Order: sequence, then structure tokens, then C-alpha cells
Amino acid sequence: MNRTAKAAPILFLVLALFAWISVPKEGADSIRKRVVSALSPVWSWGMGLRHYLNDRPIGSYPMTEGSTVSVLALENQELKAKLKQAAELIEWYAASQQISESKKAYVLQWLQKRRLALPAKVLYRDPSLWGSSLWIQGGQMDSEHFEEPVFAKNSPVLCNDALVGVIDIVGKRQSRVRLITDSAIFPSVCVLQGDQVIARGELHGSSKPLWRSRGTELKGIGFRLVDRPFRDGMIRPGDLLVTSGLDGVFPPHLPVATVTHVEPLEEGAYSYELLANPIASRMNALEVVYVLPPESM
Repeated sequence: MNRTAKAAPILFLVLALFAWISVPKEGADSIRKRVVSALSPVWSWGMGLRHYLNDRPIGSYPMTEGSTVSVLALENQELKAKLKQAAELIEWYAASQQISESKKAYVLQWLQKRRLALPAKVLYRDPSLWGSSLWIQGGQMDSEHFEEPVFAKNSPVLCNDALVGVIDIVGKRQSRVRLITDSAIFPSVCVLQGDQVIARGELHGSSKPLWRSRGTELKGIGFRLVDRPFRDGMIRPGDLLVTSGLDGVFPPHLPVATVTHVEPLEEGAYSYELLANPIASRMNALEVVYVLPPESM
């Protein structure tokens, strides 16, 4: 009898785990959205507490000061982003008479998307999936006043104009962002030297479900030179990697990473492999991101 009583909790745990891994993907995603919606107030309180402890001596202000500082910091960042977008529009207008009509139409379309970029606060980040995904404030109901949805599946996500991920799950008020450091994301990128594209390939992250994994290094595969003889030394550490637009998900010319190491070419190889670091240096401490409308809409 005692053995049966002791084994009961273990049996219950095994059955619960089996039931969890047997849940269909759609059901699991629905559960995650509900859990994130329930936990987001706790996460926001924790972020406010962190700001309070970092920015104010303990006991010098009431706890509400931390939340006030967070809100002001968010508003300040949003204002800077709007000023930068206005400066870009002015630059484009000044140069618009010097480019072809087809190029002008493309640039205008791109800037229109940039004007629709919406700021979103990070709601929750699962410690076990720290380098793979996060949840942001904004969903289907937040896109109702726009001509095209902004918070939608495959919406690119930026931080300081650099690519950090793409939305893969959209709820009513929150969305999940799959980060570029996740091993399942493969943005198509170009290698830039100055303003010249010298090679194209793909990047992917190395993050797996580890407890608060902080690895942000990206791996590059299949990099082939563009209209150049194939030899060692063409791609160098420090070269900039930007999106090519060939994957149909990310628009072209978004900064992604810088090359840190290029693997030597093996005999008979026809493509490079490399390592890179994200341009967004604070990938492990994201608090506010900007969401663009998806390319396919």
C-alpha cells in the first residue's frame, strides 16, 4: 500500500508529461497565448522592479517611480524613432529627383512600410527559450485601424533598425517573435563591402531550449560569390550582412549581423561558411522592438 502511494505522484507526473507532448501544435500555441496573457502583468512588474533597483537607490523613492521611469524611457525611444523616420523621408525627398522612376517607386513603397512600423513592448520571455523567442504587446486588435495588418504572421521585427526576428504567432493583444538567434530561422542575406554586394547566403542561430541561454552567435552557410572568381579571402571579418529579400519574408537592406570569422575553404568546396554577431547588440535585454507589416501583404 505504501509503495503504491509513493508511486502515485510519479505516475501522475509521467501521465501529465505524456499528455503535454501529445497536444497538437495549434492547441499548444493557444495554451501559450493564454499563459503569456496571464503572466504579462507579473513580467511588467518585474521589469519595473529591475529599473527601480538599477536607476534609484533603495528606499529613495516609492516603488511606482520604477514604473514611471520605464514608461518615460519607452516614450523617449518612440520619439527618437519617429524623428529618425522623418529624417529619412527628408533625405529621400532630396534625392528623389536623381533616381529612376522604378527605383523611386520601390523606395517610396519601402518608406511607406517604415512609416507603419509600430513600437511594441516586450511582455514576456520564457527563460527556457531565452534565445529563441519572446512575446510582445500587440496583436490582431491593434492592427484594425491600419489599411494592412502590422501585427501579423511573418511581420519583421527590428530594434534600432536592425533585424531581431519575425512574428510567428499572433493573438488578440500579444504576439510571439521568433528571434534570429533561433536555430530554425534562416534569413537570406548579402555580404556588403562598402556598397558592393560580393556574396549571398543564409544565416541561422544556434539557440536551443536551454535555461536562459545567452548565446547570440549566428552561423552562415552556403555563401557564394556574386560575379567574382572563387577564392579564399573574399569575405572578411567586419563585413556587413544585410537581408537580400530573396526569402520572401524579410525586406531587403535590413542590417542583420557583422562577420566575425570565415571558415577556410575545403578542397572542392564551392561555398563559404562563417560566423557572425547580430547588429542588435542587446539581443538578451530587449525591452522595446518595432514591427513592420509583412512582405506578402
